[in-house]
Order: sequence, then C-alpha cells, then structure tokens
Amino acid sequence: MSRHLLPNPDGAEPGTETVAGWDQPMKTYFLMINPPSGSDTEPVWLGRDQGEFYTLEPFIQALAKHGVRLVDTLFAELYFDRDLGRSNTVTDWRSGEPVQLA
Repeated sequence: MSRHLLPNPDGAEPGTETVAGWDQPMKTYFLMINPPSGSDTEPVWLGRDQGEFYTLEPFIQALAKHGVRLVDTLFAELYFDRDLGRSNTVTDWRSGEPVQLA
C-alpha cells in the first residue's frame, strides 16, 4: 500500500490527517480524512471496496468533492503506484514538495 500524506482540506480541524494512496490487494485508490481524537467530525474513507477506484480519473473527482487538492506531480506518483505495484511507501506532500519517509 502506498501512502501519501496530503495537505488537509480547507476548514479542516487542527490535528486532522489526510492520506491517499493505492491499495494493491484491494485494487483501489483510497482517501482517508481522519479528524483529531475527540472530534465530532465524521471521518472520510473512500476506496474501502474492492476495485472502487481502480482508475485515477474518478478518484481525482472524488478527492475534489472532499476539498482535497493535489499538486501536479502527485497525479503521476499515484498512477505509478498502481502500475508499478508500489507498496510500503510513505511520502509527505504537506509542504508541497515530496519527502520520502519510508
């Protein structure tokens, strides 16, 4: 599974974590927006079903509906995550530039 730490959507509570990536066993892109512990805000979790977002285009549309904006180079990284079967990678994009963490 690839994981990309993303800037939070506008208006997200401090302490919210936004993560997207490719889940190889489930054959889907996923998005998780996790509010901080103790928050009344419901988490967002897309890509929980097998093959839900197998292609990038509908996934990008779903991200936009949740206010998640991606830098251009991340589109290519997500594409290659699927096509190259990348797993066990963590990249932090919150500053706008990728920082490989794992």
